Amino acid sequence: MFPAAISDFSGMLYVTFTKEHGDNLMGISAERYKELYANASDEVRQDFLDSIIFKPFNVMVKPRVDNYKNDGRVRYHALK
Repeated sequence: MFPAAISDFSGMLYVTFTKEHGDNLMGISAERYKELYANASDEVRQDFLDSIIFKPFNVMVKPRVDNYKNDGRVRYHALK
C-alpha cells in the first residue's frame, strides 16, 4: 500500500492505493520500481516520475473515518 496525492478542480487529498491499484497507476510493479530506484541514475528515476506526474486517471475513492484517541480522521482509499 502506498499513499499518493491526487487532485482535481475541487482540491487535493491523499489517497491510499493497494498494491494492484498502485501497479496500474505507476505502470510497473513495486518490485520493478524498487530495482529502478536502487540501480538507476537520478536522471532515469526523475524521467520515470515525470512521465506519470500530472497524468489524468479515473479513481473511485472511498472515505473511512478512523478513530485514534477519540480523534476522528477521514482516510481515503482507492477502490478502482
